Amino acid sequence: MKTFLYNNELYIRCIPSKALFRSSMVHEVVNRGDIFALRVRDQVLTIIPGTAQVEHSEHGIIPSHKELFDDLEREVFNQLAPKTSA
Repeated sequence: MKTFLYNNELYIRCIPSKALFRSSMVHEVVNRGDIFALRVRDQVLTIIPGTAQVEHSEHGIIPSHKELFDDLEREVFNQLAPKTSA
């Protein structure tokens, strides 16, 4: 997941769906080059100026599909594997 720091706060970039572009406010924000972002600390949706100086990073806040699948596969294998006594 792509994240960034702005004013020492961690944000996640949010991309509006096509249906939201019917809103003149959403359309205007995107056309200005500003971005919608979710502040991780309190889950507040906000608009960050497109000209803002931010520090990009990548945090493992939400596991990827591969990580989720690998965990599920390992759990199923452990449940189905024959138990051996030592």
